[in-house]
Amino acid sequence: MKVLIPFEIPEINSSKQNPFIPELVFSLKFNGCDIDTGVSFLDSDIKDWDIVNFQWPEYILPFCGVKNDPIGWLRNRLLLIKKKSKIVITIHNLLPHRDKSDFSRSVYSLLYELADGFIHFSEKSIDIIQQKFHAQVINKKHTVIPHGNYSIYGPKVSKAEAKKFFGLQDKPSFLFMGAIRHKEEYKLIKLASKCVKNAGADSLQAYRISIFDRKLFKESISNKVKFLISKFWINKSKKNIIYASGIPFNMMSKLLSATDVLFIPRINSLNSGLVQLGFTYGCVVLGSEFGNIGDQLKQTNNPTFNYSNLSEDYFQGVINKAVNLINSNLGSNNLNFAHCNLDWNIIGKKYKLFYEELIKNDA
Repeated sequence: MKVLIPFEIPEINSSKQNPFIPELVFSLKFNGCDIDTGVSFLDSDIKDWDIVNFQWPEYILPFCGVKNDPIGWLRNRLLLIKKKSKIVITIHNLLPHRDKSDFSRSVYSLLYELADGFIHFSEKSIDIIQQKFHAQVINKKHTVIPHGNYSIYGPKVSKAEAKKFFGLQDKPSFLFMGAIRHKEEYKLIKLASKCVKNAGADSLQAYRISIFDRKLFKESISNKVKFLISKFWINKSKKNIIYASGIPFNMMSKLLSATDVLFIPRINSLNSGLVQLGFTYGCVVLGSEFGNIGDQLKQTNNPTFNYSNLSEDYFQGVINKAVNLINSNLGSNNLNFAHCNLDWNIIGKKYKLFYEELIKNDA
């Protein structure tokens, strides 16, 4: 089976890249697929791929914008692909994280319209996309294949050693991490951090605020949050760090090993790989009840919060509940779940089976 993933494979140890694509490509190859990557299909001859599996549609936006009629031009290219291939989209997000222009929305809508199959990380995603893009996705083939684990970052190290490295005390520890894209997410971190402190727990903050989001960036400085704009952001003497670039690859294991509770600073985002990241390292994971995040956390008995109720009293109760779960079996259950259900060889096999089902239905 020949498969195209329209995405360039990043360096496996790059701090700026999500390891999802290299892991998916490797697992598909392991399961016998012949894989091409990249976006050369936009300008060169279209090959005889059986499947073209888009991931983040916004990735191809820069290559479409140079045309006089980019949407019409892209439609024609995709229709040429459909003469030879099945188009599949893995739903990471319903629309781009930042670019909400009519053009970017049109690209997503077009791909949804012309796709033959959709891969979702949880059932909730199917419900949401059918509500928001009903005409484009109804009567299409949908399946659920979970996001794979993050064992690529290496095994856990001693919790005592990791906590000492980051200057954490010998008490429950929360990790706040991820790209902060909205002012509400930053306010959520401030609220949760205060509640963590009130609960007698320690916190490690390693998140990214875009330096291009001036209002958000200035606010972070005005509130005297320690920051370091550097490619290599780790400083053993500081627990609160805003980083402009990605976390160094070889630091991820130590960072997660120091963590008892991984807090996902999302309010109404559909997905977050932080769920699987926390599971991989045996953390209790706390996140919003919205979307796939809430769906996955509830299915595994991890705590969630109501994103529409962010009062301090309510959130203090949420944090206290997470602290009480640290000494339960939840962390070890999460670790076992990641090992047994989120193994990338299993994920690759499920992708291939879905591809084969799409091709068979057209035979």
